[in-house]
Amino acid sequence: MGYGSFQNCVRSDGFCIRITILTEKPETKMSSIPYASYICLLCGHIYHEAEGAPDDGIPPGTRWEDVPPNWTCPECGARKEDFEKMD
Repeated sequence: MGYGSFQNCVRSDGFCIRITILTEKPETKMSSIPYASYICLLCGHIYHEAEGAPDDGIPPGTRWEDVPPNWTCPECGARKEDFEKMD
């Protein structure tokens, strides 16, 4: 089954429906940027993007910029701003 979309239009000569069918699934571009790790400057806890924080509702593969701003360190409660990217 192809992917498609439709659009309704009203013309002076009546009602019509325009349908566009794509024969191939649109490409999903995967990021080629490697996963990074971030360390809590207060307690040393490490957040690994590849692992996420499932116990906190953050699935594996979640990039640091996509971690909610109100997320806190599960070890000491430090804020996201208290983490630093590791080399």
